Amino acid sequence: MRVRVTCLILLAVLSLLAGTGAWAGNNQQPKLAEETAENPAEGDDVILPMGGEYEIGSYQDTELRPANLETYMYDTLIWYTVQWGGRLWWVRDKNIKIFDASFSTFWHNLTSAPEWNDGDTFLVNWVMHPFFGMLHYQFYRARGHSVWASALGSVIQSTLFEYAIEGWVIKPSGTDLIVTPAVGIPLGWSMEKLSDWLIEQDSGVARVAAYVANPTRLFVQNRNLGLINPL
Repeated sequence: MRVRVTCLILLAVLSLLAGTGAWAGNNQQPKLAEETAENPAEGDDVILPMGGEYEIGSYQDTELRPANLETYMYDTLIWYTVQWGGRLWWVRDKNIKIFDASFSTFWHNLTSAPEWNDGDTFLVNWVMHPFFGMLHYQFYRARGHSVWASALGSVIQSTLFEYAIEGWVIKPSGTDLIVTPAVGIPLGWSMEKLSDWLIEQDSGVARVAAYVANPTRLFVQNRNLGLINPL
């Protein structure tokens, strides 16, 4: 019972932080190039628009460390909270196991070596986990982070899921730790490019397909979070 209450309090705090932006102070967003044209040396994460007179700069695609670390940590907290919500909704038959787990079980799983035979099906390991790895990557990209910082975000979220969510119930899966980002990152990069191309076609059907290729368009638009962004 004590662990159940503790987990519920933790989820409430995470949701509150994500909703108020307390984790990242003012929750500053990376700025567009034209917004910082007069003083580009202030340390802002400058995002150069695609398809206009600008091209993506070298920082955007090559730097690993985010220019705005507070925003990066804030986005990591948001997506970790989303993973908790998705986990509780999708695998509802295991929820009671999470809330009834003990800290000793969690610590044992946290400090144990990952299991390579996790008992999941091919569909789960090689389709669903790469899909979520793709979503991890696309979320960070939609929030304005560089390619490599977004790839790192996919690795971080996969690790958090295996150790800090599933770890309450079972040992981390070595297969999932590798497959989720290793397949999800290139898939996310490809689908992002495809989605951008489909948007440029100025077609209703292509626009719907663009949202299918990059589902994060539904709740992140112009780097701003929203419940549902219209097509």
